[in-house]
Amino acid sequence: MPLKYFIKRHNLYSTPEKDKIEVLKHFYTFNQIDPTIKYIYAGYEDDSLLIYNYDTPEGYKSTERPWYKEAVRYSPKISEGVVYQEFGNKEWLVALGKTLVDEKHRIVGVVAIDTPLENLLKVFREKIGIYETAYSFVIKKDGTILIHPDENFLGKKTENLPLKEFLSNP
Repeated sequence: MPLKYFIKRHNLYSTPEKDKIEVLKHFYTFNQIDPTIKYIYAGYEDDSLLIYNYDTPEGYKSTERPWYKEAVRYSPKISEGVVYQEFGNKEWLVALGKTLVDEKHRIVGVVAIDTPLENLLKVFREKIGIYETAYSFVIKKDGTILIHPDENFLGKKTENLPLKEFLSNP
């Protein structure tokens, strides 16, 4: 079920408590269908988080998380993706998100899907396996490094890096 369809079918911005359980069941089902999905969730303007497999740490604020800000920046489109470290265990994740808007077209939250960065790196490693010194990386249109085998480059802009260092540091 595509993300846009899911958002339209489920009124995530004004979900009564009984409907939240139904949405969480769908989140669970998506995780079972695709084990590469780490989290599926909705974060709201009041900093609440609707997620089934995560204990929200004290001090957590949805609106301050990179996945939330990225979705708002790309609204009304689905974000290009953002690499960030999980709030609790600091695992590197890649998130795609889409804003949730109310009937007056005001942003009231974000629905997002995460996968561990390591899942994507495994795919890239498999594709180039025959070249000993080759590696893949992904750069967004704005020059932000989305995926790179060296986590020191993640989230950095290519314009701020010396080209020789960037290209020779797998």
